[in-house]
Amino acid sequence: MGGNVFTNRLTPRMPPSIYIPTRDRCHAILSQYYTHICTPLEAPEKTSFGDIDILVHGPITPGIPLKELGAALNAAAKILPRTENPEANFAIPWPSSSVSRDEAAETPDALELRDGQGRFIQLDVLALPTPTAFHFLSFTHAHSGLFTLLGPSLRQAGLILTPTSLALRIPSIEAHRRRGSTLPLTSNPSAILDFLGLERERYWTRFESVEGMFEYVASSRLFTTRAREEGEGEEEEKVKHRNRRNSRRPLFVRWKEEFLPRVGGEGKYDRLVPSRKEVREEAFLTWPPARGLYEAQEREFEAERQLEEV
Repeated sequence: MGGNVFTNRLTPRMPPSIYIPTRDRCHAILSQYYTHICTPLEAPEKTSFGDIDILVHGPITPGIPLKELGAALNAAAKILPRTENPEANFAIPWPSSSVSRDEAAETPDALELRDGQGRFIQLDVLALPTPTAFHFLSFTHAHSGLFTLLGPSLRQAGLILTPTSLALRIPSIEAHRRRGSTLPLTSNPSAILDFLGLERERYWTRFESVEGMFEYVASSRLFTTRAREEGEGEEEEKVKHRNRRNSRRPLFVRWKEEFLPRVGGEGKYDRLVPSRKEVREEAFLTWPPARGLYEAQEREFEAERQLEEV
């Protein structure tokens, strides 16, 4: 979730033989304190991991002190949640090189085995306040950036995936300000996948290859390699800023520089997709209260504008 926070400790990248048993062991320990524990599905073809991310919800005993969690994890150091970073970070021991993957997973004291080279593993734990928030974050964080790839298709359809829901963008408000320019539709992962035309079961299985993940993204009913129609694009500066940010993500680079040019040249996925207006009407039919709320937000904004002009 976050970058390296233990700058004074050696926290090298982990091979799968270290990452997987340590992740599973942390899950087992945290299950003694929380009712919900998960690590979002990892990206395909990863050969090393920088840290371990775990989402939790439902403390079995209210007010669990992080000091107690740190002791259970045998953490050598910890950083408490703070305003700019709500997760708790722990530096836990790197398993001894003499312990095999199976032994590390089965031995109760696996996390107590000290590594002779002074290596540690960064564990990031984020506690979510509700089951809805827990399931939504485990959904959106799965596959390390899948929705980054689908983002342009969502934006063209007048949709956006916010930190809490799939939402409709309201162009009459968005043209003037960002605040209040979206209408939440749902936080239900299955409902979101159905609306985007993505297979549910496939989403909840880790992809074996990057190509497989790309093909899955492209299977969305909103994805097309066809050029955008006039008026459905975005401001050039916004696109440039987003591309600069995503250029640091290897998956996005492969998608943009390899997959899209290839399928575009093949004519694959060159298909007509629903317009922004059509998607909006489909959303109103799928979630009936949305129409009235959408129109109410438009009216409220227009009333505010008129007051400001007086």
